[in-house]
Amino acid sequence: MNKGTDAQSNRGFEQVSKSPRNKGQFTSPNNEPLGKPIGVRLPPSLEDWINEEAKKQGVNKGNLIRNLLAETKYYRSQQSS
Repeated sequence: MNKGTDAQSNRGFEQVSKSPRNKGQFTSPNNEPLGKPIGVRLPPSLEDWINEEAKKQGVNKGNLIRNLLAETKYYRSQQSS
């Protein structure tokens, strides 16, 4: 079984090692502790966009999605005020 080069197999570890932590726990961009993981099925076009955008911004997909959700929450709360 071919697992690829070391660089390819370590990509996930590199992203995890760069993730913010608080007392060994992963944290969200606003330093709030993270809850349980959720799974979401996406259409291929949206998944492709997320992959491209995460690569452009130099972040992993999870951080990108958390940031986008946080921005959406903020803007919607501003509209309802």
